[in-house]
Amino acid sequence: MAYETNNLLKGRTSNPWNLAYSTGGSSGGEAAPSLPLLRSGVGSDGGGSIRVPAHFCGICGLKPTPGRIPATGHFPAGAGAFS
Repeated sequence: MAYETNNLLKGRTSNPWNLAYSTGGSSGGEAAPSLPLLRSGVGSDGGGSIRVPAHFCGICGLKPTPGRIPATGHFPAGAGAFS
């Protein structure tokens, strides 16, 4: 729930276009290797977790329509609008 991707193991994920900038939060690790390595990635988007990193990195991010993609195995399990 932050606007940058950071973890204790690897640290902050940097933007591929300018290492001084962030990739955005949550799914920022999917957006970072956008060009030329990664053609598509997977993420869930309850509050911008796909769209914000895509915007920060200059790529396209699509929020899945609720119910169109199963949430089986998603951790933690969503409730209400996030399920």
